[in-house]
Amino acid sequence: MIAALAVAGGVLLTGPAALPVQAAPAPVAAAPVTPAVSLAGSWAVNVTFADGSTERGLFAFNKDGVLICTTTGSRQTGIGVWEPGAGNKFRFTFREQAFDDSGNFQFEIHINQQATLLSASSFTASGTGTAYDAGGNVLQSVTTSLSGTRYTYGS
Repeated sequence: MIAALAVAGGVLLTGPAALPVQAAPAPVAAAPVTPAVSLAGSWAVNVTFADGSTERGLFAFNKDGVLICTTTGSRQTGIGVWEPGAGNKFRFTFREQAFDDSGNFQFEIHINQQATLLSASSFTASGTGTAYDAGGNVLQSVTTSLSGTRYTYGS
């Protein structure tokens, strides 16, 4: 009987002979479903609240699923994620924090939107924004709709 001595560098070492050992192939992750037109890029956004008031924003949807945004209402940077859905659908969520003039935390807004990519240069979305105090208590929840227009160098 030949006893195994060690496994090193992908080769099984045994008494008089060395037999190659092949590792099992690594599992392959499923490719994410992506719309025919990429959402990745920079967007000018108009936000409309249920009461008819509006604000403007700038959103950057990164191809890795990260979302960075700002709106005139919060004047803070929002950080979040987005993910593609079926066909031209996608969804995104982000958070913004609000501070008083002295820099003290006031509340955090959680925004969740369901969206449709209408073309290579426009999307619409609707969802909610919910404000939470430092203790996690709901302060307010509002319904919003968004329209976005892609912008590029020189536009």
